[in-house]
Amino acid sequence: MTDILVVAGMTARQHRGAARAAAERGDWQVASIEAMRAVARELEERHVLDPRPGRTADELAREAGVELPNARTALIEAATAFDAVAYGGRPGDRTSYDTVRRADDAVRGGSRVVGV
Repeated sequence: MTDILVVAGMTARQHRGAARAAAERGDWQVASIEAMRAVARELEERHVLDPRPGRTADELAREAGVELPNARTALIEAATAFDAVAYGGRPGDRTSYDTVRRADDAVRGGSRVVGV
């Protein structure tokens, strides 16, 4: 099974670009998934989380939420939206995309807890 959160060789910036392009054409499913991939890759690029194949969106939210407490709520909401779209059969929509984008913004603006 392919890990939906990780695409080898793509940066967070590239995933964001793919998400924006999908959103512009109204493909909210792809936009939501690519936005979550951007979050996952951003966390790895910033060394908030070590890369770990098979990490679920819920695990990502819990683990990153410890390191970035100000982003915790946004990450949990994004994981819920992502799971619904990627696995739960719910069609992606503007709301799911915006929910994941808020988490991306929170991660990019978040500061790590000192001493963790």
